[in-house]
Amino acid sequence: MHRRTYLILVSSFLMLTGCNRTAVPTLDREIEIAVRAGLGQLSESEKECLLKEDHSILLLLAEPSARRVLEHFARLPMEQHVTLRDKGFLKWRFADLDAASQDEFLGLLLLRFAAMRGGEVSEEARRETSAVLRQSDIGFVDVELLSNSRHVISFFVFWPDSEPSTLAFINADGVDPAELSAAHNRRLTMLRMLGYSKVPVRTNLAGQKSQRREAANLF
Repeated sequence: MHRRTYLILVSSFLMLTGCNRTAVPTLDREIEIAVRAGLGQLSESEKECLLKEDHSILLLLAEPSARRVLEHFARLPMEQHVTLRDKGFLKWRFADLDAASQDEFLGLLLLRFAAMRGGEVSEEARRETSAVLRQSDIGFVDVELLSNSRHVISFFVFWPDSEPSTLAFINADGVDPAELSAAHNRRLTMLRMLGYSKVPVRTNLAGQKSQRREAANLF
């Protein structure tokens, strides 16, 4: 693990820089915001700063499926966050994940499908989605925009017989949807050919909060 990358990830940027959005490297700050939001660590003053910035994280927290993506991402072990920054992706076979992670991903996808369709997902659709997911790949990817070299972190699913599903949830504020779609297509085409990441060992919420606090105190 690179010391510089590790230090960036464990620093509490909002507490150090207040409402100044350009005080630190953008993607690293946005990752830290997402992790702190997913762990429920944002203070009221930090939320006020984000509200003044018109930051999308508050909207994501209010949307059930997006909130679950944030929470799952935040609970990943620190080494997984470092791998994402160093290699640009985390990709797993859905079937290789532990049962709790499978249930979480299935649940957030069903919530997303229900929101898109304007109603609840039937039990039959739940069983079908669960079966298809067991043939799918799932994870997180760093996507670069060609116009300004901006990096966006997205959640993705590689379905066996249809186009991938994506949700850009870190550093995506103000991004042109057409450019983001093109960037997803380029990156995911390449990602299909790459190998799988180490399957994460789940960390409970309290343990993850403690881990990040203790790691920050090392510096």
